[in-house]
Amino acid sequence: MKLLELLDRVPRRYRPIPGIVGALVILGETYHLDPPHSAIAYMIVTSAVGVGAWLGARAVLKRLSRSPAEPLKVRALEIEVGGSQEERSKAVISISQLLKERSKAGRARYLTLSTLEGGLSRSLIVVSGVDEHMVNVEYEVLKTLLAVTYSGVRIREVSDEINKILTLVAGSLGPSGRGEPLFVPAVDEPHIPVSTGLGIYIGRGFDGAFEKEVYLKLSDLAGHVGIFGSTGTGKTTTLGLLAAEARSLNINVVVLDWAGEVSKVLKSMGVSSYRELSPLAEASVNPFKLEEFRDRQDLLIDVLSKALGLSQPQTYILMRVLDEWKPKDIVELARRVEEYPEEARWDRDVKRGLLRRVDLLSRKPMSQVFLGNASLAQLEEGLSVVRMDMVDSIIARRAYGLLLLASMFLRRGRERPTLVAIDEAHNLVDDEDLLGQIMAESRKYGLYVAIATQSPATVPNGVLLNTNTKIVHALRSLRDKEVIEHTMALRPEFADRVDKLAPGEAIIQAPSLSSPVIVKVEFKTPSIKELSNPIAGEPVYTYANVPRSQLG
Repeated sequence: MKLLELLDRVPRRYRPIPGIVGALVILGETYHLDPPHSAIAYMIVTSAVGVGAWLGARAVLKRLSRSPAEPLKVRALEIEVGGSQEERSKAVISISQLLKERSKAGRARYLTLSTLEGGLSRSLIVVSGVDEHMVNVEYEVLKTLLAVTYSGVRIREVSDEINKILTLVAGSLGPSGRGEPLFVPAVDEPHIPVSTGLGIYIGRGFDGAFEKEVYLKLSDLAGHVGIFGSTGTGKTTTLGLLAAEARSLNINVVVLDWAGEVSKVLKSMGVSSYRELSPLAEASVNPFKLEEFRDRQDLLIDVLSKALGLSQPQTYILMRVLDEWKPKDIVELARRVEEYPEEARWDRDVKRGLLRRVDLLSRKPMSQVFLGNASLAQLEEGLSVVRMDMVDSIIARRAYGLLLLASMFLRRGRERPTLVAIDEAHNLVDDEDLLGQIMAESRKYGLYVAIATQSPATVPNGVLLNTNTKIVHALRSLRDKEVIEHTMALRPEFADRVDKLAPGEAIIQAPSLSSPVIVKVEFKTPSIKELSNPIAGEPVYTYANVPRSQLG
């Protein structure tokens, strides 16, 4: 109140005067006192009355001037940022910077609120202040800036119920500290690798004394990839990175996860855009009904023979059973083998040995692996992780892996290439090198193979020679080191480092690289990492009729 302000401006030595004058008048009229004879009494009484009158008047005026705190006026909008992940990340950083710069002008207080659940998110921007007109103007300015500046941004009004909640939040949650605001874009799609145009970002290496970024191109994957390293050196992590980021090259990926470790790696990396499939359920295949094996019975026999470890006589009986009875599933195969006539004495021992192995696959729960109707086309769509560790029997697991790989090899006419990433690949190889034979011919059918194994010495030469791209983590065995040195023709300075690489470091040799390079493998594309730095440049100012010089 203006009267209170005027009273506070009166010097303290003059403040008792009105009270003294008033007291003199009152006492003189009441008691008819003679002022000269009662000067001391007049002084004490009138001073006390004056001071009391002043304090009382001021207290009354102050109480009358007191008004309840004005509530914040709030306007909120919901924002969704579209485009590729790289475009969304750039837009989010830029929007956060825009809000920060506008808040410095003191026109309004901004609140960014995001909620996440199950891979979905929702983001709100709240504009608040005590001046309703200012809040409305700032709200409209912000909407215009977002709509004009960012083509991939969609803006929606929020409901009255949400506005009421945000009003309470904005009024009770004041700013503190100097940390950067957190803003999560509203998107409904999980992790999608970013295509940089350079290929798959693997990590940073050194070209002489200079650090450089290392990429693998689609042609490097098409030539097949071999990832080698002792336990704990990072080979499975590298395979998981390759599987996750290969999607940015517009190819499908199927992971044969022998021990369930690749799935753990993908989860630890925050990758959610993949499907986990069980060989006992949705990934179960019946090789006897697959069209791919209809005209290639010889390959089916080879796969079963290698998976079950059959001898030549046992393989012969298997071939006779398949030719004569054409069983429709693994259960019928076991029954037909048991019914196979024994023409000679040796037939009995051979048949019983074969039956013992086939019977293992025909009994539940193992038979579930070979009785399903999984579609290879659906299996190859996107990024699929087949959890082979859900199958207890090592023989059944190996048979399933080889059958699935062979059926994918026989599949023709796929619209886009498929990368098969095989962890612990030594479990699917043997001396006759079926995997190497598939790798030698699969490229022309759009099937690329990436293997990860602890020991290159246990891998047949055909597999090693067909992996044109090699990623070698630390190898402790002298035999493994020798195999890699000869296969890659490493220079002495690289050969000496094979057993000294730190976890996560690898020597990479690829057709797109002029020479091998030592790389620290990273699961971050440079395009995303660079976005952690604020976008430099002039802040945006849109205050109508206010000169720029007055904005500070």
